[in-house]
Amino acid sequence: MTSPFSTERSLAVFADHNAAIRPAQIVAYLIGLAVLRAVFALGILMQARGRWMPRLSGVPLLWSLIGLEAAVQLGIPEDLEMPVAGFTQAILLFADRVRSRAGPARGVPLLQQ
Repeated sequence: MTSPFSTERSLAVFADHNAAIRPAQIVAYLIGLAVLRAVFALGILMQARGRWMPRLSGVPLLWSLIGLEAAVQLGIPEDLEMPVAGFTQAILLFADRVRSRAGPARGVPLLQQ
């Protein structure tokens, strides 16, 4: 079976399509990089210790809320995972802080050192 279009015409269709969506494509890449950065920061902060950890953990939590707004407005259901990760981190940090103030741990700690 032969194609109804020539190779040059098929490549021209792809070139026209790419030229039409180029600005949106760049924005999508930037949003994707920002999401990856936020998830990476959450993972690093989960390993951090010390008095600055709870203060610094607010930054990715705020970023995850911004991501939630973008996910809802742009209709990107894949980005709904970011606020889940942010709130999970906040809950784990709060529980770890409560346990550390309660005295010696009984059982397995939530966040191991």
